[in-house]
Amino acid sequence: MADKSRQYKGIRWHIRQPDSEIVAHLQHAGGFSEPIARVLVNRGYFDMDSVERFTEANLQMLHDPMKLDGMLDAAERAFEAIKREEKIVIYGDYDVDGVTSSALLVKILKGLGAKVTFFIPNRAEHGYGLHPETIDILYAKGAKLIITVDCGISAVEAVAHANDLGIDIIITDHHEPKSEELESEYDITEDLNLSENNEETKINNSLPKACAVINPKLGHYPFSGLAGVGVAFKFAHGLIKFCREKNFEKAHTTDLRNHLDLVALGTIADSVPLRDENRILVKHGLSTLKNSKKVGVQALIKVSKAQNINVRSVAFGLAPRINAAGRLGDANDAVKLLLTESFSEAEELAEKLDKINLERQKVERETFEKAKKLFESGFDVELPAGTKLAGGLHRYIPDCPKAIVLAEEGWNPGVVGIVASRMVDRYYLPTVIISIDGEKGRGSCRSTRDFHIFDALCKCDKLLERFGGHKVAAGLSISKEKISDFRKKLYEIADEELDSESVIPVQDVDAEIELRDCDLAVAEKLDSFRPFGQSNPRPVFAARKVKLVETPRILKEKHLKFCVMQYGEYKKIIAFNWADRLDEIMTWAEMDILIQPYLNYYRGAAELEFQLIDAKETLWIN
Repeated sequence: MADKSRQYKGIRWHIRQPDSEIVAHLQHAGGFSEPIARVLVNRGYFDMDSVERFTEANLQMLHDPMKLDGMLDAAERAFEAIKREEKIVIYGDYDVDGVTSSALLVKILKGLGAKVTFFIPNRAEHGYGLHPETIDILYAKGAKLIITVDCGISAVEAVAHANDLGIDIIITDHHEPKSEELESEYDITEDLNLSENNEETKINNSLPKACAVINPKLGHYPFSGLAGVGVAFKFAHGLIKFCREKNFEKAHTTDLRNHLDLVALGTIADSVPLRDENRILVKHGLSTLKNSKKVGVQALIKVSKAQNINVRSVAFGLAPRINAAGRLGDANDAVKLLLTESFSEAEELAEKLDKINLERQKVERETFEKAKKLFESGFDVELPAGTKLAGGLHRYIPDCPKAIVLAEEGWNPGVVGIVASRMVDRYYLPTVIISIDGEKGRGSCRSTRDFHIFDALCKCDKLLERFGGHKVAAGLSISKEKISDFRKKLYEIADEELDSESVIPVQDVDAEIELRDCDLAVAEKLDSFRPFGQSNPRPVFAARKVKLVETPRILKEKHLKFCVMQYGEYKKIIAFNWADRLDEIMTWAEMDILIQPYLNYYRGAAELEFQLIDAKETLWIN
């Protein structure tokens, strides 16, 4: 075996090894090729029933909303409010999930003839969630029924206050009890664990005494992974079903499918796994989004300059503009955009959100550059520019710290989570970015796959006032005077837990294949697994001992396009941002490559092309 130190020090390749018997079973039962069977098993589909549910993803496969605990009580109370013409307020969170949930329920309830409005708390003025103070605001405006979306599961005090005032509350939420406030405060998009070091604020696990609580994580609902907008959709479905059973005329003309665009937008933005109901809702929601009849959605697509509507364009184009309103502006504007029926108002609001997003990008970019400069000023080595260091920081500075903790006065709390993520992308090290305000610091943490950031914070608990999170994301509150000790402690923990391999970026690989194994038919089948996203990434394959058959063409000074050959099979490769490695590649007799198959369409005909993920010189014989 050749000296492995000669290998390109890039990303680690983690080639997954699914159970061979299950793979063989799917090949036989479904007539799948081995690469396709491996992809399915890697994503948790072990039999034909689960495979068919995954591939078909029909709306008819959605679970009965009445299986959700609290649904019947919620539907009865909402129906009563509609008939009595009581004032209903939809109370949402200020992120995309909360905004789309709010717009969805306002649309549905108005369609049913309800007297309904909405309220989104201001991040700076009110903070996250349902509070007695905001209940007072809504009481003064005559609210009789408040329906929360994407929040409320921990609002024990606020709900009790509403009860005292004679306001009924229906809670629809997807968070774990007591996780929701920290999750929103620190921009964490998955369920988290919690710890508080203040005896007066110990966690109370009791649920609010609302007239109904709908949460897929409670009871025995078949799928617990819905986003907040997914829960709002289920409530709307249950309400319409209930109203139709009561022969309520307007319920028979209300079509939920027209609002799947909002469900897809919120679900994608909240980074929930695209499995089960989420996959169904996003798959059909993207189709609705492409042809949305909502003028606000049309205006949002226009300002984002989205060429194709897919998970990526939603996550990186549409969603950030809505999120920006909650971070730096007023999220109520985002709800108004999704609700308006005026073309001129839609254009005005979309332009406003676009400008706020540009400001958010500017603040984020400036904060990232300051953080990068602050961190790199401690090294003698000049590091490459760009957003990502190939192979991580330890490729360039082997003895550098294995974690990053940075704190500054004035960093905007609304962007520190994004900045922490960008630092992880660049250096591949666990990162904590802390915004200091007076004597207090509030930080967002992002981590790598081999470092459990919440467990690490638990070991630093005596230095922290409050913290919560999960394996790869967390948030914390800390006294300014303890930041230095916290940095030292986290560095020690990271140094103990991360070895030299763990600080190198890693790429999961579905299977090792021969190029002949992935033809147009296989690529078309894989393409049918869309939408790709959380828990359903675009498949990645490894191919060994591949030869260049031509000098690569340089495209736009940054990219490469070339043809490779393996055992007489030729394939086209596009390599984005690989032009600076052209000379290196040309010296390789053979190379091992990581690739993703794509379909390009020219005059209606599909053509197979591969995108290069990574490559290294072949230095051993398999």
